[in-house]
Amino acid sequence: MRILSWNCRGAGRAPTVRALKALVHRERPDIIFIFESKAKSPRVEKIKEWLKFRRCFCVNAENKSGSLALYRAKGVSLEVIFDNKNIIACLVYIDPPTDVWLLLLVYGPPKVGHREAFWDLVTNITESFSGPWMLLGDCNSYSPSSDKFGGSSRGDYSSKPFRNFLSNAAAIELGFHGPQYTWVGRRSGGVHARIRLDQGCCNQEWQEMFPNAGIKHLVAPTSDHKPILLDPHFENNNINKPFRFEAMWARDPECEDVVDQAWRKEFFGSHGFNLMKKNIPQRLFAE
Repeated sequence: MRILSWNCRGAGRAPTVRALKALVHRERPDIIFIFESKAKSPRVEKIKEWLKFRRCFCVNAENKSGSLALYRAKGVSLEVIFDNKNIIACLVYIDPPTDVWLLLLVYGPPKVGHREAFWDLVTNITESFSGPWMLLGDCNSYSPSSDKFGGSSRGDYSSKPFRNFLSNAAAIELGFHGPQYTWVGRRSGGVHARIRLDQGCCNQEWQEMFPNAGIKHLVAPTSDHKPILLDPHFENNNINKPFRFEAMWARDPECEDVVDQAWRKEFFGSHGFNLMKKNIPQRLFAE
């Protein structure tokens, strides 16, 4: 089940609709999530007909801003269980029908003051669901410093609620293929900042269900955000997956031996050099 997510920055313009149709034709997604479309239900329904999708769900724009729209193709079985101006939460039913996972499609609040409450809400939703879950969309935040280039350091603090969510939920960030940054902010005189705002993460159960899942960063000329495509059966071996310590590793029976082997190694040099060299290699966990 391939899912396309795009902050399209207005679906009322013909170029945006053409770009969306081209993406659908090329990538063949089963679910489409667009946001900041600034459109209301009639326009969202019309786009559904142009895309030849079977169903759509819309959270209407407020004062000509915002708006979330979810489209699904024939054969996709899902149920929306919660929505507001920043999130659509739905249950996705797979074969057999008793198997279900939670999909969270998000548009993180642009205003810094609203982010803590939003990520607290996302935490509550994931904690209330005992099965696999996946989160996808524009988080309007970033996790490691490598996900940002240029601009001020103010965004480091404003992304703290998102980082807290990732930590508290033991979320696993999916890797990606393509350009690193999904958003480019510009000011007069040139580029201001590049950030990977659009991304996906999941819990351990979802990753076990789709161990080959990955994300592609795509290109669309009509928005300052790149569309992203979640493919549960991603086949590219060059996927960029940043190293993260996963809480589940500590529960592995071999974890203590791996740590012990790394710590017993001897190196010549300063204390700092020794500590760096004894850093547990990622490959030991991956084997």
